Amino acid sequence: MGQLKETIMPLTSTGFTVKTLSEIQDDISDKMKLALGADIDTTPSSRIGQMIDIVSNEIFLTWLGLQDIYNSFYPQTSSGASLDNVVAITNTVRRTASASQAFVFLAGDAGTVIPIASEIQKTDTTSNFALSAAQTIPTTSNVIIVENVVDAGTITLSWDSVAIAAITFSDSTGTIKATIEGHADISDVTVTGGFDTIGSIHILFNADTLTSRESTIDASTFTRNTVSLTSDAFFSLDAAVEVLATATGGVTVPTISLQTIISSVVGWDAVINFSAGTTGSDIETDAELRARRDIELQNSGTTTNSGIKEEVLNITGVASVTIIENDTSITDVDGRTPHSYEVFVEGGVDDEVAQAIYDTKPAGINVVTTVAGPSQRTGNIVDVNSAATTLTFSEPIAVPMLIVVTGTKDAEYPATGDQQVKDALLAFFSNFELNEDVLNHNLFTPVNTVPGILTVVITQDTVAGGSPTTGNTAIATEEVATLIDANITITIV
Repeated sequence: MGQLKETIMPLTSTGFTVKTLSEIQDDISDKMKLALGADIDTTPSSRIGQMIDIVSNEIFLTWLGLQDIYNSFYPQTSSGASLDNVVAITNTVRRTASASQAFVFLAGDAGTVIPIASEIQKTDTTSNFALSAAQTIPTTSNVIIVENVVDAGTITLSWDSVAIAAITFSDSTGTIKATIEGHADISDVTVTGGFDTIGSIHILFNADTLTSRESTIDASTFTRNTVSLTSDAFFSLDAAVEVLATATGGVTVPTISLQTIISSVVGWDAVINFSAGTTGSDIETDAELRARRDIELQNSGTTTNSGIKEEVLNITGVASVTIIENDTSITDVDGRTPHSYEVFVEGGVDDEVAQAIYDTKPAGINVVTTVAGPSQRTGNIVDVNSAATTLTFSEPIAVPMLIVVTGTKDAEYPATGDQQVKDALLAFFSNFELNEDVLNHNLFTPVNTVPGILTVVITQDTVAGGSPTTGNTAIATEEVATLIDANITITIV
């Protein structure tokens, strides 16, 4: 009788070694011959051979199961729920899918009740957003909405049949405020928006003696590219309210991209988002989870810039974090004091962001801000002595861009091609970071994702500059380039 082969050990110095199907079959065949005689037929066509095949397959599946169990102990080889269990040992939790968020003004007839979960839609898409709470349109605010961003002309408004001086398309909010307060019965208003930036303004009445706060548009010569624009005036909510995408995932929400009402509510006539929303996300992939865990472990117990950034990025609603450090003994060119750093954050709740920055900052190092106005954010925090205080940090200064795309097309160019080009550019700009210049040659990449374009010329400039060229646009240290649908002109014939 023969001898049994040396047993294969699954665990070796190189890890777990799976016994192959053929090795299992050979071993069982050898054992059968030792037990029943060397002359028995174990070929695959024999009954014994068929039995060996059946048993071998089941044993092989067991080996594969053991390999999966072994791999589930390690983050680089586990997946799914097993990976969740492994990374939980170091307090890392997979990020769940989230819905995009935006804040919108609702407008229409005074007293109109708009129920919770009422839906609106991102323009020219199928992405719906739902109202997070029921709202009632008051008589304390107006919103003036133009069908596009304005580049020329004036508009004259009146209340109680008393007209005010004409408002020019490029007037600042301060100038518009002063003009409206020139009305005999209006002494204090707050103005948000701009006709030359988002094609709309919001007016909140703080002090007045009006009989009716409903505005009337007496005259308008607003145009864009010499084309006349229509304007509408409505009562509006006093402040923008939250809407959430009805599906999770990375739906971008550029400024003034939410203007389509889906739910039918009598007296609800308009909706608009004056600011860009926060893009949602899909559930974190295995690869993303592994990479983030590695970063967290590297930063564990440290106050490095990457550790601070990771901590702030973990806050719900935060879209981006950039840290600029001055580790010298002199004030830097942007005004940061010696041994300080500035944190630029897009999105998130002020108090949560401020506390995360404080909790991770190095002892004795100051958090500073070099920006002013709306780009300066302050949050309430609790310090190491359990005392309530505040911390001020920064938000990137948005630099609105103008993009002009001209070219020729063939039959493959879609009927919705112009909008597809716009959407591709909007998605491209959603990934811009602080101090990232707009390089003109890079703009061809998103545009060329749309089929059927034969030739194309792309020009650009800031909205403030207003003269697009094929040159690049420099973005300063504290700035980030932004783009909205209304500031893209497509002429592809």
